[in-house]
Amino acid sequence: MKEIIKAYKLIFKIVYTNIPFIFITVLILSILAGLINPVLVLVNGKIIDNGILVSKGKLDIIKYIPLLIMLVILRIFPKIIDIFIYTYVEKKTLLMVRTQLRGEMLKKYKDMEYENLEKQSSIKVINKAFKDVEQSFRHLYPMYTYIFISNIIGSIGVLYLIVQVRWWLVLTLVLPFCLELLLVSRKNKNIYAEMDKYWSKDHEIYILGSYLKSRSHLTEIRANNCSDYLINHYSNKMQGRNKEYEKFFIKHLKRTILFTNITTISSFINAVLILLLYLKGQISIGILVSTSILIVQSFYDYLGKPFDIIKYSGSHSIELGYLEKFFDLSEDNKTPSDIIQKNNTIEFKDVWFKYPETDRYILKGITFTIKDGEKVSIVGENGEGKSTIIKLLLGLFKPNKGEILVGGKAINYYTPEEKSKLFGTVFQDFGRYNISLKENIGIGDIENINNLEQIEKAANKAKVNEFINILNEGYDTLVGREFVGGQDISGGQWQRIAIARAFMSGKNILILDEPTSSLDPIAESQLYKEFAEMVENKSAILITHRLASTMITDKVFVIKDGRVYEKGNHKELMNVNGIYANMFNSQKQWYQKDKEVG
Repeated sequence: MKEIIKAYKLIFKIVYTNIPFIFITVLILSILAGLINPVLVLVNGKIIDNGILVSKGKLDIIKYIPLLIMLVILRIFPKIIDIFIYTYVEKKTLLMVRTQLRGEMLKKYKDMEYENLEKQSSIKVINKAFKDVEQSFRHLYPMYTYIFISNIIGSIGVLYLIVQVRWWLVLTLVLPFCLELLLVSRKNKNIYAEMDKYWSKDHEIYILGSYLKSRSHLTEIRANNCSDYLINHYSNKMQGRNKEYEKFFIKHLKRTILFTNITTISSFINAVLILLLYLKGQISIGILVSTSILIVQSFYDYLGKPFDIIKYSGSHSIELGYLEKFFDLSEDNKTPSDIIQKNNTIEFKDVWFKYPETDRYILKGITFTIKDGEKVSIVGENGEGKSTIIKLLLGLFKPNKGEILVGGKAINYYTPEEKSKLFGTVFQDFGRYNISLKENIGIGDIENINNLEQIEKAANKAKVNEFINILNEGYDTLVGREFVGGQDISGGQWQRIAIARAFMSGKNILILDEPTSSLDPIAESQLYKEFAEMVENKSAILITHRLASTMITDKVFVIKDGRVYEKGNHKELMNVNGIYANMFNSQKQWYQKDKEVG
């Protein structure tokens, strides 16, 4: 119950803040709809009693007509309210959720700490907040809100009418209802708590299904003719999940049948009691008919619907609770420190790190220094922690132990804005945005996204200008094939755009985290040479497991087993004849066409 109250406080705050007119209108219409129920019972009773009098000639038919008109109005008006609530209010609320609320969620997503994207517990919160909040919101508001208010008012009115017949009828009607409510709500709470445990399996199935629909995966899937295998794998996962669901629901079936029929039995018993009162001449035929119909057909609907919130809101309040958990996820530091950055020297001091919710340390006391303006290659086999070093340097993760300084200032003291102006980074999986070419480059410095001069300067430095002539609309060309009118470009051209993005705003530390892994070694070597010329007096860090960059950098750090095993320039490390020399000699033939390597 606490979760439900908490969920409704959140919902009412969101709706009243964003669409106050809708909030007030739903409240007024819900009250009106509730008042109609007891009035309708009274009118039905009057119509039956007066109808008998009209048939016996004891009442003028003209006096009978207003009752019939009132009956028609009372029947039509609730339907008009229903149409307004479920066709206009519900759609209006959903639009609000999809715009204002999702906008706030995306802002939060932007500000949250990156490590939340690596933790399974946080991924679950994020996934459920974005995927399920809309459906849960729709049920709780306006649907359940309207049902609760209108039926709680209607129930009070109906109970008052029943008391007028016999006071003890309230006990024979309400006590069975309270028993069923208690049993069903307890059962549902247990079901919803258990159902939430299936999230990880549902998430796996969703991911597998997305592979089968994704264009980026379909190319390889069709080339390897493995569609049937993956579909079978998906189907087997789905069938396994469904079997567990089936066992789960069968387990609860007996109790469900028993608990939900208590009020059904009670309604027929009470109808018999009403009939006995009529046979004794204690109530009229109109009261007998209207009250019997009320008790058998609709009384428990009036009384029970308000408590559907307790019966069935459990899952929705749990799902909506993920929205609050989402907004509570940790965020990046936004407060600039008063520590002055001295220069761009980078220091890793005894840094230990393991990814969230894992036990294995990737970095084990790693220590090194990159001086301001120095160009460095960080090399090592795949999985040795090279990219992890960059993620820590960018502040995406915090070390478990040790310290990372840039210009004498701990990296966690930098705000996201300060870091974005300090680092220009090109990742292995760099973004390929289906927007215009100038926007693709300009997002490297969002403050200058409309500064065409700055964009062209960065583009020229990254040699994007060498293929600008093949684009239909130059810098205004929509690149990529996702949208109508987009022009496709090669992987190498995308890499140039990513590098140009890094050059926006004159960032002082440039990082290439294996963005050339899809190129052949000779093309990669050439690109690194060009990059070394581009960076001029800036600091540069080149991450690679291939050694195309090492001869053009001031220093090389060789990473193995989470530590710096060797460091020095190319010549020094070749003389050591250790890990680096072995790696270089094993790759030497890759660069035979390159005159500087031989």
